[in-house]
Amino acid sequence: PKMKIGDILVPTFAIREEGTSYHYLPYGVSAKPSQKLLKKLKHLLDETGFTYEEGGVWTTDAPLRETRQKVLTYGGLRVLAVDMECSALFAVSKYRRVECATMLTISDELYGRVWKQDFDSEELIDVEKKLADALMENWRGLL
Repeated sequence: PKMKIGDILVPTFAIREEGTSYHYLPYGVSAKPSQKLLKKLKHLLDETGFTYEEGGVWTTDAPLRETRQKVLTYGGLRVLAVDMECSALFAVSKYRRVECATMLTISDELYGRVWKQDFDSEELIDVEKKLADALMENWRGLL
């Protein structure tokens, strides 16, 4: 599915196209969240009434280098979003043997003819506030 601004993604894996993760995991090792924490995070979202997608994220530390071809290629691998942190967080947490899972809110769309960005939209800000409130009220369920 094509993610729209304000949608929520719970990454189940990350394509590693940044530098940090390679200091913690060898080439070829997947960057994935803790399955235990991922399950708890999805339960929290379900219990608090959020709609979300699950899938991959393409992590790159090169701003504005998302080519149309890469978007199409990774989309075919069930990658639903681009970010700059997830694969590094997953790699460090695996190396350090700590739990890590993430959720992302979509702030821009790369799949159309034109890059659509709306970082300051009321819809996005509203979703982020509601997510923050839900996490603050239910954080013990993630322990």
